[in-house]
Amino acid sequence: MHATPPGRPPLSEDEPSAVVTFKMPRSLVDYVKRAADACGQTKSKFIREAVLEKARKVLGSE
Repeated sequence: MHATPPGRPPLSEDEPSAVVTFKMPRSLVDYVKRAADACGQTKSKFIREAVLEKARKVLGSE
């Protein structure tokens, strides 16, 4: 039996995660937080999904 390491589960089992840091106006952060809450998601998950959706529109589903 494998012990589960403490902390949050990884986002992907196929590749490591990377930290992305960027600035946004406080009003946009608050707006994104409200939208994420309305979807029952964390702000990070909401932003990841929004970025993926936009990238797929631009590049297709590579």
